Amino acid sequence: MQRSSSWTRCALLATLTLAGPVFAVPPANAPSRTAPAPGEISKAMPEGMDLYTSLAVSDSKQVVGTGNGMGAAEAKVRARKDCQDSGATDCVELITFPVRNHCMALAVDKGAKPGVRAIFASTAQAGSPEAKALGKSALDKCVASGAGQCGVSVEHCL
Repeated sequence: MQRSSSWTRCALLATLTLAGPVFAVPPANAPSRTAPAPGEISKAMPEGMDLYTSLAVSDSKQVVGTGNGMGAAEAKVRARKDCQDSGATDCVELITFPVRNHCMALAVDKGAKPGVRAIFASTAQAGSPEAKALGKSALDKCVASGAGQCGVSVEHCL
């Protein structure tokens, strides 16, 4: 059990690092100083272990909560709680996905005002055609919302 527990903490740290603050936007594909190399988290996961990650967003406070769990429901609850711990009362699920062999992209509207969605997410199975276009997918969601200052802030395969 200790191995799973320490691995879960590592995955949580990686997810928090990848999600980061909504407005701290590095250039697309910029390597993070603390994020593991692409695919490292999936390689390190013990066989038979499933881990899900979830992001919850508050448009009024423009904060993102993150959560990990051994199932999608647990990850969603933890993400919503993390978001609500910031004082937000309007936290809703942004995205939930299995960590193993998945990629995630986040696009951010740097010009968003409180009460307007500022972050958009996409995920796909690693190695799939969709995974190759994740940044574009997240960016398209941002642009479709009417946002004016969209940019991809994260593209990473776990």
